[in-house]
Amino acid sequence: MEETRLIALFGLADKVREQARQAVDRLQQMGLQVVMITGDAEAVAKTVPEDIAKENSAQV
Repeated sequence: MEETRLIALFGLADKVREQARQAVDRLQQMGLQVVMITGDAEAVAKTVPEDIAKENSAQV
């Protein structure tokens, strides 16, 4: 039987664009509730708004 070896393992992540952070911040300042809809996996879908919230609270 042929031997199998794992040569490399890596992951990629798209960063949230600054324009998206600014847009969410502006909408929330106007009193609007922001709802994000995605076709991503549940873990990814939860991470994006958490990242935006962290960045926006760090800028306050």
